[in-house]
Amino acid sequence: MKLSVQFNDKTKQITYEPASDPLDLRDLTQRICIQFSITSFSDYALTTSTNGTLIERSNLFLVTDGCHLILKPRSTIPQPATGQSVPTLGSSSVAPSATTPTPKPAPMPSAVPTPAPSVTTPKPAPTPSPAPAPAPAPVHTSTSPSPMPTSPQSHTTSPGVTGATSPNPMSTSGSTPTSPGAQQQTTSPMPITFTSVESALSSLNDLSLKKKALFHLKDLLKDETSTRRFLEKDGIRLIEEQMNDLTGNTMAYALIAIHSACQYDFATVSLPMTLVKRLLVMIADPNLIPSITKTCLSILTQYCTAKPNGQRELFDQYLKLTPATSGQYQTLYANILALLSSSTVDIQLNALALINGTLAKSQSDELITVFSKLDELDINTKLRRLYESNVSHELKKQLYVYQKHKLSLIKQRKNVSYSKESQDHEALLMKLWTTTFPSVKLESRVSEQWKILGFQGTDPATDFRGMGVFGLDNLIYIAENHTEQFRKLISSQVERKERDYPVAVAGINLTQMHVL
Repeated sequence: MKLSVQFNDKTKQITYEPASDPLDLRDLTQRICIQFSITSFSDYALTTSTNGTLIERSNLFLVTDGCHLILKPRSTIPQPATGQSVPTLGSSSVAPSATTPTPKPAPMPSAVPTPAPSVTTPKPAPTPSPAPAPAPAPVHTSTSPSPMPTSPQSHTTSPGVTGATSPNPMSTSGSTPTSPGAQQQTTSPMPITFTSVESALSSLNDLSLKKKALFHLKDLLKDETSTRRFLEKDGIRLIEEQMNDLTGNTMAYALIAIHSACQYDFATVSLPMTLVKRLLVMIADPNLIPSITKTCLSILTQYCTAKPNGQRELFDQYLKLTPATSGQYQTLYANILALLSSSTVDIQLNALALINGTLAKSQSDELITVFSKLDELDINTKLRRLYESNVSHELKKQLYVYQKHKLSLIKQRKNVSYSKESQDHEALLMKLWTTTFPSVKLESRVSEQWKILGFQGTDPATDFRGMGVFGLDNLIYIAENHTEQFRKLISSQVERKERDYPVAVAGINLTQMHVL
């Protein structure tokens, strides 16, 4: 989130990555104070630059990407007087009617003449008649569209939306007036809240309520009953229809609402393919704010985990987005792996969680292909950098999960015996030879030449008994990634003495020692 913050005569452009959603106001204020070398954080507060509205927990939705804020000492921020209306975004205060005649209070009977009451502080009579009305208060009108009617006689609100209007100023219920005319003064408008899923969804088409409705939806979808009602009202589709016009934090709130619903598998499996495609496109967009990207990744992980063939469906949908691209595994994984280098820890975490989700849903025969593509994209280097950095506990947990998937593949490959009848196995063996000796032709499948590589006999198949095809996998890895060292080691063993250990056989035994 990029913010423009002014303090006195200085203005700074600040990039702030919220540690939580919604953002922590105290953390935001502290970080901004640090930018201006201020240490007494509690003595300062933030206001909007447009109308000077004090930023509080109840109106954090005012802090959006690209907005302009002002940092001020709290002592310089005027406090509203008791009974006066405080201008807030999307609200208006209504002045009491000046046309209603008000009778004067009856004088108290007394033998002593009573002086006329002061104009500024009239003395109320003990009779129930109304007190003199004060001069009309100024009308405060917000520059944003008002979400409520301004008639002092009546008002209407959407069902389940509270705080959208001020109480009727002519009402006499409530506390006793503290001064003459207090019965006709308006109170500050209550913050708008939504008490039901229906009220929030019905407000999505109201420009003045949309952002706040999306913000509150995540709190309304905390239980299974509310989530089922959300699906019955076609909530996911209603939110998706709004997405073409959403940006910044408003888009983030929309995605977080869907993510809240997806805590239940019955909601996740109902995600429309149009939304899944949209999420796949969004994770490849480097211009989105972090809260959007990390939520997209999390929803895709939930989808991959909840659906029986979730991993396959993700790649199929991505292939439809890029029909001219070959190798959909590599391309989609390239987008995800690029996010492992993000400066936002939550994006790193969710990107790795999505990778782990696809691995968990891959069939055993698919794991070889998937890990091969990941290795081509140099995932090990990226994960090593993550591990060496100051990572969170949750990120370390995801690194451990990835290692478990890799170990499961190792055990699987270890238990696959090498077979001369398998074309795949024979192709791997030929790959080992051509990688090591690209300019030397192998005279025959069974040959004395294999001894040069460090096998015990003329047929290498007999040497893989202990580790299966995984022993061959490791020899190929060394030949491809440490080619010069491998060739030098082999050349030094051409005139092998009795006490020297054959290179290929030594590599297979070392692999077995590490796995066991």
